Amino acid sequence: KGLAAGVSAAASLTYLDVSNNAQLKGSGAAFGEALKTNSSIKTLKINECCLMKDDIKGLAAGIAINTSLTSLDITESFIYDEAINLLNLFKETNQLISVGLGSCRLSHKEANAVSDYVGSSSSLTSIDLRANHFGAEGGMAIAEGLRLSVSLTSLGLGLTDLKDEGVASICDALQNNDKTKLASLEIEANNIGTSGAKSVAAMLAVTPSLTWLNIGSNNFASDDYLLMGNALLNSTTSKLAGLKCNAFEVPLGAISCKLTFKKENVWPEATTLLAGVLKSNTSLRAVNLNGTRVGPIGGEAFCKMLLVNTSLTDVNLCSTGLGEDDKRALRVATRGKPDFQISLLN
Repeated sequence: KGLAAGVSAAASLTYLDVSNNAQLKGSGAAFGEALKTNSSIKTLKINECCLMKDDIKGLAAGIAINTSLTSLDITESFIYDEAINLLNLFKETNQLISVGLGSCRLSHKEANAVSDYVGSSSSLTSIDLRANHFGAEGGMAIAEGLRLSVSLTSLGLGLTDLKDEGVASICDALQNNDKTKLASLEIEANNIGTSGAKSVAAMLAVTPSLTWLNIGSNNFASDDYLLMGNALLNSTTSKLAGLKCNAFEVPLGAISCKLTFKKENVWPEATTLLAGVLKSNTSLRAVNLNGTRVGPIGGEAFCKMLLVNTSLTDVNLCSTGLGEDDKRALRVATRGKPDFQISLLN
């Protein structure tokens, strides 16, 4: 209460982070009152504070009146179906830019409210929904909002049990929304397999806004990596430049970063996906695949990538199972790059 009173009186306060504080359980009403009078605060983080339904009701009363708040994170709250009222409020005020609702005990029943909010908001750019219990049904509901979204740039849906069916709906919505601005998509740990990989590949090929994708901790087969990689390599519109999967991670925006992959983590099909990502990456300078299983499949993919990539200057493909024809093709692909170094020794 004392902290909330201070927030209420702090005329110049714009950012408040009181995260990871279980003692704030039951403080929602006090913070709500503070928001009614504070006209300067833009960011409020009260995640991992064990907020309950009554806390959210009290907080919502303040959000309804406050005109300055643009970012709210209440991750790790026990709000369940109270999220429907909260999301409807967000939709009505159309003020928030960033919302954190990760691990808030949401289910497919709340997914419709999420969908309505995402599809109607003209201000929302980022929403984190990770570690909720949407399932495939919830994923399909959220997809309907994504078909209409014109402002969202970042979406976190990892650990929400979307399965192949839910991911298929999400991907279909994105590839058929020509106004989507989504640049970052997190769908890790969702029990996605071969069927879902096909949906992801189709989406990657025609969604130019997407620059980062997290598909780690899913159930992809080696051919699924090949499919997604070829979709990127053959796309004329994709700008995907960063990706995390079980085999590797290419960080987005890293400057002069040297990636070194362990032998057991890269195989020819995954190397194809890596090449697809590197095709549009403009920051990485060096990639070291020494001793990994690249083979002719990966070698062909790297040839396609090197004809387009403009940032790489050092590629190590020593002892990667390349044949002489593969090496010759790689040298041809880099012939017009005077400062480029490629290592191909066995």
